Amino acid sequence: MRGLVLPERSDLRRITFRSADLSGAILKQSWLELSAFIDVCFDCAQLHNCTERGCTFEKCRFRHASFRRSLIGAYRGSCFLHCCFENTDFIQARFGRPEFDDCYFENCTYSGVDFNGASFERCEFRGEVRGVWFHGGFLYESDLENYGEPRPNKMECVSFKNAKLIDVTFSDGCDLSTVIPPVDGRHAVFDRWQERIKSLLEQSRVWSEPFRNEAELYCKAHQTQPFTDGTYPKKQDWYLTGVDSLSNLLGIEVGKKLWEFLLAAEK
Repeated sequence: MRGLVLPERSDLRRITFRSADLSGAILKQSWLELSAFIDVCFDCAQLHNCTERGCTFEKCRFRHASFRRSLIGAYRGSCFLHCCFENTDFIQARFGRPEFDDCYFENCTYSGVDFNGASFERCEFRGEVRGVWFHGGFLYESDLENYGEPRPNKMECVSFKNAKLIDVTFSDGCDLSTVIPPVDGRHAVFDRWQERIKSLLEQSRVWSEPFRNEAELYCKAHQTQPFTDGTYPKKQDWYLTGVDSLSNLLGIEVGKKLWEFLLAAEK
């Protein structure tokens, strides 16, 4: 089935693919629903603008595949088990309740990906992870009402050991207590994150400019703020960041000063 070309807007519903080779397949704008893909190779497959809903992917490989502008999960709780994503394109992809277990992501392209309602357990991220947002669950109460409760994103034993994090955000009760940070000495996992942010805000008031202003903006962005409807997001007690990410966001000097403050508060 290598190089399979489906007409755009094709529907694949309640179909099982087992030990299939879909390398180079073109499935643009297809609808994949309640189907099972077991031991399937999607190397170099084009899944642009696809909608994937409630499917199971087990022992599948996505090397140089593209999910650009696709909707993964579609709020029905898709499962990815023991899957491999290498040099996979996730640019402008959207996520709605997919569950990733025992998967690894290596040198993938994210650029602004919001893992909305997605959960990860025993997964590994390698290479540069840039422009990604991990949530503990759904951000808005309306999503819970419309789509149901997603599996809590415990990030259980998720490893960033061989990754470099740039512009990565964690929020809404995303549990990082078992996360493995990069081992380059330039990243760290911090507990009691809200307390640290409060302390940073207080200490930075005596700093000179531009350190004081940038620190204040950073702290406000990480404090639990109410939504426009008066409700509050889930509190984020853990955070994973690094000096390069802070420098990229705030500038080298400011980023380095905030990093040194967070490390000193850890001791």
